[in-house]
Amino acid sequence: MQCPAELVLKSYKPLHLEKGMLFITKLNPGTRKEYVELWELKELPSNTEDFYLKNGYPVELQIVYGDELLADHHQIGWFNVSDESEDLYDITLKEINTILADYDGEVDVEIRQDILEQDDRMEPILMEDKVVLSYSYTIDDEEDEEDEYLVLNLEVWTNGKHLGKEMITVDEESCLCHCVLYEDKLWAIFTNLQNDVKDPYQYAVLHPDDDSEMDDEEWDDMDDDTWKED
Repeated sequence: MQCPAELVLKSYKPLHLEKGMLFITKLNPGTRKEYVELWELKELPSNTEDFYLKNGYPVELQIVYGDELLADHHQIGWFNVSDESEDLYDITLKEINTILADYDGEVDVEIRQDILEQDDRMEPILMEDKVVLSYSYTIDDEEDEEDEYLVLNLEVWTNGKHLGKEMITVDEESCLCHCVLYEDKLWAIFTNLQNDVKDPYQYAVLHPDDDSEMDDEEWDDMDDDTWKED
């Protein structure tokens, strides 16, 4: 019986570095596409302290369900590519990174159905002291489609192309509404008069002109001061 669980990374400080230890690299940091990629230490560095400053400490893998630990690092594990296949093989960094990036850490684990029914407890099936994992198929495609354009104000403001701005009043306070092109969509980003982003970690909203051609002349140039009061 398969049950959804979560693959998590636990950092630790080793006595010394060894080949085969796992480390993470953050890709696309600060954006909604941020994710971590796991890599294996192949060669020992000449300067351990510099290596730690650049790469951080190594990590171990765990399979958890809520607060319950289902499998520790040494028990991970066999991998089953699909329900239709009975061929198991040792999981590799390719499958692990796919789980982390494409499934947000969600993974299916084989558990004992009799224990679940009798004791309402999840106990993984161990084969040669390793759990059996497979890709999770619980992702809601409709929900993903709805979340397609959920990006943060700060992400759009930092990475987008600023096309123009106009001064507006919100709650009796003067502010600027900027039109920013990001990922082929037009976004409305609100700042104060010093161009400090309001609510930088809130979700950005699409600009009203997003689905129509925008006339650049309708917007003040980002470098002029025509909107300022005398």
